[in-house]
Amino acid sequence: MYDNAPRQALVSVLRGILTAMTGLWLVIGLVIGLASGLIIGKRQAPPADMSTATDLAGAQGRLERADSEIGALKQQIAQLQENQQVGQRLDDLLTPMRNQLRDLGEQSNKAAVERAAADTQLAERMQQLKEGTDTLNATTTSISAVLTNSQIRGRFGEMQLETMFEYAGLVEGIGYSTQLTTTDDDGSKRPDFTLNLPGGGRIILDSKFPLTEFMAAQSASDDASRQSHLNAHAKAVVEHCKALAKRGYTKDADSVEFVITFLPVDALLTAALDANPSLLDEIYKLKVGVATPVTLMPLLMTLQYTWQKHEFAKNALQIQQTGVTLHDRLVVFGGHLAKVGSGLKSALTAFNNAVGSYDGRVIPAARAMRANGLPAAGELDDVDPVTETVRDIQTPYIVELPSPSDSEPSETG
Repeated sequence: MYDNAPRQALVSVLRGILTAMTGLWLVIGLVIGLASGLIIGKRQAPPADMSTATDLAGAQGRLERADSEIGALKQQIAQLQENQQVGQRLDDLLTPMRNQLRDLGEQSNKAAVERAAADTQLAERMQQLKEGTDTLNATTTSISAVLTNSQIRGRFGEMQLETMFEYAGLVEGIGYSTQLTTTDDDGSKRPDFTLNLPGGGRIILDSKFPLTEFMAAQSASDDASRQSHLNAHAKAVVEHCKALAKRGYTKDADSVEFVITFLPVDALLTAALDANPSLLDEIYKLKVGVATPVTLMPLLMTLQYTWQKHEFAKNALQIQQTGVTLHDRLVVFGGHLAKVGSGLKSALTAFNNAVGSYDGRVIPAARAMRANGLPAAGELDDVDPVTETVRDIQTPYIVELPSPSDSEPSETG
């Protein structure tokens, strides 16, 4: 922080000097007044008194010394005023710096508080990270122990596949089926998953996989032991595919000629291929394919796209069939409507003929009877003929409908 002690000391000195100057000015005023009185008295009094002349000379000397002292004091006052102005300018220059130093001090204090809080938070995060790492290690150990069970490994593979099916947009019962049971001469079969192809056909997916030797290789203490476990892992993959081929899934008429075994971790296949580069050739001869998440996902997305196109085509066919049915019904309805129009025309003609007969024959005869004295309760009303006409149907394919004598569609609308 900026120290105000020098400035306060300077102000105190200036105040002392100003107080001293005030007293000095009083003395100077008295001396000047006395000298002025003596000079005036000398001019008015006769110069006969030598003592008075001597006093005047002394007063004159003192007056000159006083003037000299006054000049020196003026210089000192000017110097003090200049120093005061310099101090004021210096204070003006130092004020922004003092403010900056104050702000810097506040920021430094704030940064210290924030740094302390950050250190505390970092320590808490480090503790949480340590606890999370310990938990992860324990969980990894537990998972490794759990996955040694083949049934649990199979369930883990099923969960992976179900997640991939959902991501690809496949719907159970349409795009794929779970544990679909089929029966043939060798008995019933129930694969883990079946991919349903549009138009018929199925692809069998097996979710179980070998893992024991692979996990042993990851925890091996030396390269030789690790390589031995990897070789055993590659052999286990081949043996698993051989066992899968013996189940006879491809004997189903709707099934394709190969089965897919799913390895839920890509590293399982990579490690097996590193140990046995000819592994895929051995497996393909068994009519078994190997898929990992990276290789299976494009197949699933392609299957979903194919199903989508199939549904579009199916909907288009249904729309076409519905349109044909609607057209046929419109034809039948048009025939009925034409008949109604013909009937209306006939009724209109008959009505107008009846009106003509009524006006030309009935009413004159009735009026003649009344004129001959026949009592009547009232007059017969005039009936106007109907001048509106029935509009003909102008649609060509309805106009060209077969006549009623021809055979009509059996549907009645």
